[in-house]
Amino acid sequence: MKESIRFVVMNFFVITVGVLFVISLATTLGGVEYYPTEYPWMILLTGLLTSFPALIYHSKKELSEKQLKIRFVIHFIVVAGIVMTLGYIWKWYESLGYAVIVFLMYMFVYAIVMAYSYFIQYRTAISINKALKDFNANENNQE
Repeated sequence: MKESIRFVVMNFFVITVGVLFVISLATTLGGVEYYPTEYPWMILLTGLLTSFPALIYHSKKELSEKQLKIRFVIHFIVVAGIVMTLGYIWKWYESLGYAVIVFLMYMFVYAIVMAYSYFIQYRTAISINKALKDFNANENNQE
């Protein structure tokens, strides 16, 4: 569970930075010259609320590839629901066209977060495998 909490916290920071980047890019391209004062709070709350669904991946047992895919789809839908609901409440979009743009921005941030998470987990797996090889090599040398 400690690892899951660490994962949620890491996701919070990555999501928050991703949301800030996408909003900054959108306002730059859209010609908006300022952020309303509530934007930083919206960004932080969005990052926080969309981090918790990472617990969907938590399991005491190793998940099969099929289980991971199912949880990925569920996670994507839950987080999209949170983002689109917050967007509606905070009036990030006023029409279907803008809702599609918000959803596309969500997909961009989601892809960044997933790529970052994959990279971190891949590096961790390499590190663990190296430690196991070193351990086994030491065991064989001691015999």
